[in-house]
Amino acid sequence: AEPTDWKAKFDAQREINRKLEERVKGEAGPLKKQVEDLTTELAKAQGREAEHAELQKQRETETKALAKANDRIRKAEIRAAAAGVLRDPADALLYLNLNDIEVSDDGEIDTATVKEAIEGLVKSKPYLAAEGGAGPTIHSPTANREGPAGKKQWTQADIDRATPEQITAAKREGLLNELLGIKP
Repeated sequence: AEPTDWKAKFDAQREINRKLEERVKGEAGPLKKQVEDLTTELAKAQGREAEHAELQKQRETETKALAKANDRIRKAEIRAAAAGVLRDPADALLYLNLNDIEVSDDGEIDTATVKEAIEGLVKSKPYLAAEGGAGPTIHSPTANREGPAGKKQWTQADIDRATPEQITAAKREGLLNELLGIKP
């Protein structure tokens, strides 16, 4: 039996969840507007227009404060995730759209989304990467050493690009011996 790619399944489910959340939020907008209109009409009918207007101002102030706090949370999370990956972590704030990163009601951020955004940034703009990041790859002198049957030994970069099945096959063929410290 083939091994299950749990990461791919997890990523696919996360994307489905993200799309569902966007859809629910999109549908909630008109409903919120209807509730707001009805409460305004009720306040007018009860003669509490001034009180309702004051409550609306208070909610607006709270919404603005929450938006500012969420922006600070996003920026801090992005800077922290970019540290060590980008030469200047502040560059991430210039190139990434903060609104693409959602902050939950309890102030938490999906760190995987932030990490993916920064990885995408490094792929699209490799010159922003920290030293030793996505720059040129320099192989060790033994990288071209051949293994069994004249096949080239794998490097860590080869492993990073390979599927679990390919890694298992390479191990069987002895192409990982050097990395694993196995002497011929």
